Amino acid sequence: MLGKAWSVSHSSAYRYIIIIDACHSGKILSEIGTKKNEFNPLENLELELPKGIAIIASCQESQKSYELADSSSSVFTHLLCQAIEGGLDGQATPNSLISISDVIGYIQKQLVGLRQKTN
Repeated sequence: MLGKAWSVSHSSAYRYIIIIDACHSGKILSEIGTKKNEFNPLENLELELPKGIAIIASCQESQKSYELADSSSSVFTHLLCQAIEGGLDGQATPNSLISISDVIGYIQKQLVGLRQKTN
């Protein structure tokens, strides 16, 4: 996936965020640092992320990613946009900037609240 087919070497950007919103998307996170490619066993890839690249997966390897009831987007994408557009609902951060960790924490907190409402 992140091997020869994808390169950032021709870009002037210093940081990249790869967002994967799909069922079982967390699988890629378990593949980082390994030397196997189950899609092509003849090709050995080292899936190491270059400096400045982060991956955000919508769910863990064993989980599904769900859509909103109106099918306008996934729950994850909705919460991701809400976190960024709404500035984490006004939650202060130590340096007044929104980091990837802040966004992930916000999404996790919102998901806990959604689960409690539906149970």
